[in-house]
Amino acid sequence: MPANPRKAQELRNLAETLVRSFEKDPEFQEVHTEGLVTSLVRQWMTYDGHAALIIKNVLCFLPLTRTPLGAFAFKMVSEKSNWPEILQRDWHMAPEDIPEMIEQFNRGQSAEGTNLDGQGIRWWVNPGEKHCGVEGQPIKRDPAASNMAKLRVIMETLESTFSGVVFEHELPILAQSVANQWDKFGGYAAIMTEKEKVYMRMKRRPDGTIHLQSREEKFSIRDQLEELGLPPGDVIDANARLNLGQIFPFVGPDGKPCEIWQEPHMERVTVRTVRDPKREFGDPFMCRSCGGVLGLWKPSDTQQKCNLCGHICQRG
Repeated sequence: MPANPRKAQELRNLAETLVRSFEKDPEFQEVHTEGLVTSLVRQWMTYDGHAALIIKNVLCFLPLTRTPLGAFAFKMVSEKSNWPEILQRDWHMAPEDIPEMIEQFNRGQSAEGTNLDGQGIRWWVNPGEKHCGVEGQPIKRDPAASNMAKLRVIMETLESTFSGVVFEHELPILAQSVANQWDKFGGYAAIMTEKEKVYMRMKRRPDGTIHLQSREEKFSIRDQLEELGLPPGDVIDANARLNLGQIFPFVGPDGKPCEIWQEPHMERVTVRTVRDPKREFGDPFMCRSCGGVLGLWKPSDTQQKCNLCGHICQRG
C-alpha cells in the first residue's frame, strides 16, 4: 500500500468522505464516528487495502479499488452475521455493553469486555482475511477481595436484621461464621437468638457478585434445646457455639455424653449420643472436638493431632 504522503492523504480524504456521510445521514446517526478516519486509513495501509467496520450491527468489509481515472475508492461488502446478537446469545454479553465494544472494535479491530458469567471476552477481526471471531478467557479474581466483599454483604444483613440485638464487635465474628457455614453447607447458614432464627441463603450471580436471601422464623431456642435434652444452664453457651458453627458437647439426662450441632441446609439442630472411646475401647480413636477418626497410637505416643480439625488429642 502507499507509503508516500500524497497517497496516504488520498486515503484520508476517502475515509473522511465516508465518515461525513455517516454524520449527515439520519439513518446512520447511531454510528460513532470518533476515530474512524484514522482507523480506516491505518487498516487500508496495514492490511493491503482491506478494512472492516461494524455499521448498524452488521460487519462490513471495505476493500479498496480504483476508479477509471485511478483515484482510490472502496466497495462495501456486508456479512450476513449479526455479531452483536451473537455476542449476547452465544457469549452472554450484556446488551448495555455492546455499544462500547462496537466502538472499540471499529477503532482497533478488536474489543474486550466481561460477560455475565464473569468471563473475559475478546472480539476480533482480520480485515485482510475477512475473518471475525470471539475468544473467551476466565478472569482471575482476587480471592481475598472476593471474601471481603462477601463478608461486607453478610455484616450489612446481620446489622439490619439484628438491630439493637448484636454488638458491633460481634458482627465480623458472626459474618465469618455465616461464610464458613455457606462453604460447608452449600450456601446455607443460620444465626439464632433466644426468640428467633434467621436463615441466610447465598447465591452467586453470573457476574460473581453475592445475592443474599434471608428469612426470619420466630421460635424459642431454649424450648428446642431443652427438648433435645440439653440442661437449662447450658442453653446460652450452646446457642453461642451453634452460631459459630461449632459442635457443643454436653451430658444428657441419662448421664451419657452427647453432642449437638446445627444443620442449616436441613433447617434443624441435631443431637447424638457419643460413646466414651477410652472407656469402651481403651485409647481414644475419635477426636473429642470434631468426632473424626484418629490414627493408630504408637507405644510412645502421649498425644496426636486430628487430621480434620487440628485438635490435639491426649492419650490419657
